[in-house]
Amino acid sequence: MQDEFMKRVSDLIEELRSDIADIERVMQEAEAARSKYREKLTLYEEALATYRQVMQLPTAPEDQMPLVGTLRGTIAEMCAQVIELRQGQVKVSELVRILAAAGKFKDSKNYRANYGTVFGTLQRDDRFGKVAGKGVFYLLKDRTANSPLFASPAQTRHG
Repeated sequence: MQDEFMKRVSDLIEELRSDIADIERVMQEAEAARSKYREKLTLYEEALATYRQVMQLPTAPEDQMPLVGTLRGTIAEMCAQVIELRQGQVKVSELVRILAAAGKFKDSKNYRANYGTVFGTLQRDDRFGKVAGKGVFYLLKDRTANSPLFASPAQTRHG
């Protein structure tokens, strides 16, 4: 009686282990397929975002997610990357929307706090210049011919 019970339970255990192994194999295959589809999706999204940018078509922050998805580093570094991609001046409000759409803030719905974070960060960072009274920043390497050559960062930001 005991031997029969042990055999049945052992057989059930072996069957369950086999089922689990089959499920794990299916999950690995599904993950590989999902990864392949994500790579294709990213490629097409990047192509579309680049086309929109080159053709100067209107874009929403969500349309730029493939470009923004590659952002890394601090808020200032990510803003510098966006400004560099835009090749010029960018409004703080647009930077906030792009970074929020990319999930770079703890609370992406708190626009006012995020605006303050981005604005304060850019204002303190020596890599950025500010267009007076516009809420617009640019990279200092993109100075215009009218900018003083040896202006201090504070002078460049405020005037």
